[in-house]
Amino acid sequence: MTGYQSKRASAIARLEALRESPSLSVRDEIEISRLEEAVDQLPDLVDLVMEQIRIDIETGDLTALEELLGHVPEDILQGYLSELDVGA
Repeated sequence: MTGYQSKRASAIARLEALRESPSLSVRDEIEISRLEEAVDQLPDLVDLVMEQIRIDIETGDLTALEELLGHVPEDILQGYLSELDVGA
């Protein structure tokens, strides 16, 4: 788990714990608000991967993308192609 994933998971776990509390103090409500904002600001893993893909395509380095796509199930790849009307 990377640093940002760990921070995100930790913040989400703390949020869930606070939300399950039967009675929240003002301090807890402030912490919930602060944690929600922090989680919203942490980049999502998909966003980070998409940015890396964009960089790789711009630089012409498709090796990592090819490796990544090698792990995607064939039906998912076929579904993506059908969205583009390939072979029509």
